[in-house]
Amino acid sequence: MEPSADALTLTLTILLLLTARALISLFGYSGESSPPMYGDFEAQRHWMEIAVNLPPTSWYVNGPDNDLLYWGLDYPPLSAHLAWLLGCTARIFGHAKLVALHASRGHESPETRAFMRHTVLACDALVFLTAAAAYSKAATSSSTRRIALLLQISLVPALLLVDHGHFQYNCVSLGLTLWASHFCLTNRPLLCCAAFSLALNFKQMCLYLAPAFFCHLLAGCIRRHDTLFAKAVAVLRLGSVVIATFLVCWLPFLGSTADALAVIRRIFPVERHLYEDKVANIWCTLSLIPFLKLKQSLPIPTLVRLALGTTLLALLPPCAILLYKPSRSRFLLCGIACGLAFFLCSFQVHEKHILLPLLPASLLAHKQPTFFAWFATISAFSLYPLLKRDGLSLPYAIGQMGFLALLRTPLLMGGTKEESVALPLPRLASYAMGLSLVGMLALHGLELLVTPPARYPDLHSVLFAAYSCGHFCAAYLAAIAVMVVGARPRNATVFLHTPMDGKMKRHFAFEGLEQESSSEKRR
Repeated sequence: MEPSADALTLTLTILLLLTARALISLFGYSGESSPPMYGDFEAQRHWMEIAVNLPPTSWYVNGPDNDLLYWGLDYPPLSAHLAWLLGCTARIFGHAKLVALHASRGHESPETRAFMRHTVLACDALVFLTAAAAYSKAATSSSTRRIALLLQISLVPALLLVDHGHFQYNCVSLGLTLWASHFCLTNRPLLCCAAFSLALNFKQMCLYLAPAFFCHLLAGCIRRHDTLFAKAVAVLRLGSVVIATFLVCWLPFLGSTADALAVIRRIFPVERHLYEDKVANIWCTLSLIPFLKLKQSLPIPTLVRLALGTTLLALLPPCAILLYKPSRSRFLLCGIACGLAFFLCSFQVHEKHILLPLLPASLLAHKQPTFFAWFATISAFSLYPLLKRDGLSLPYAIGQMGFLALLRTPLLMGGTKEESVALPLPRLASYAMGLSLVGMLALHGLELLVTPPARYPDLHSVLFAAYSCGHFCAAYLAAIAVMVVGARPRNATVFLHTPMDGKMKRHFAFEGLEQESSSEKRR
């Protein structure tokens, strides 16, 4: 049987996406040839070494064979399980030196580098790209728009440069989160809970998006059932899936309280400071003002409480709106706002965490491609100092320009008649985003042409972070504003949606186009 035109187009698109990732992987990575600590490449390799040579109860505990000061494992158990699987695979395919206990520290060779790069590529293809393809297929009935949305989601420069350049496995946690979003929007709440629980067990930073999932699912439990008992049963069903998923991931560490606490202490460290490197959040930006250098003036416990309180305040508006009027578009907008609230306000943020709010933004790309193009560009821009240190300036420049050029093509800017409803965006905002891009170019020109003074060697990094922080604050406010206004055509009736509304939907539409939910019908 000859393959259909749609299947052939999808295959060619996937090959294009894999090729783009493979080309980026030809460049440098974090800590390449930089002893004694190297970088994230060495961290991921070292975790494979620890996982295949030590029992699980020793993975998170300091000891003679596991020096936690040398890239100690600080991700949840599912990430450690993947490290074990990849370490076993390395041995099977003749890369035993890559995971030899103690002797493999700083191990770098062309063969093992290729192996490590291929593990990220395989994880990306198996988890993230499959989720992106499934979501794109469900979000639109048009085969052309399906491919366009897949490209928009899967060619985001920030994710490609961090995973396939800098070297990480964010494609796994983000891919699982994307699967959870897909299940949530197609009315499969139990699968949504399982997928997002796996994401949380891979990287704890997925907590950035947890409030959006929690509120959308809770809204479904409250609105879908008439009696208090039925509502309680719905909550218990979801909670049982979450608990069961966590138990499976944590099973090796549940033999004693000490083993479980050792994991928790590693994945939620509070002995670190408010921030480490220059990061585009509020605390780092405020430190530019002499009397607001909180990191130097306040003790860590006070900073933890301050960051926690500020984060909770920032989470309150989007969560309240989503609970009051749940819909598919508000669920994703809440994800953007909550992700940015954590990134801007929480304790111990890394620059790579901007990938969390960027994911739900990409899922709305076909509804507002201009905003998405701008947000994806400023997100990669905020990462530039990190990427430059890894020798990724060239793929960064090509990726940014290529991505913006691709998003301006008729394929990605257009839409079918039935998909013409876009998220509201004032004309003034389009001009502001254009000026923002000009500012990014100006800062890049400054970085190329002007050498920072000896007194301020990190001047360019500070400017990049502060500039990005202002834009992320604007994006947070914009997401909340759109949630309030509502993504719907003029004079249209607003139909609510929750994951509990009826049977699974093969295709779904966003607010303003979707059919009246069963909960609305009941009212």
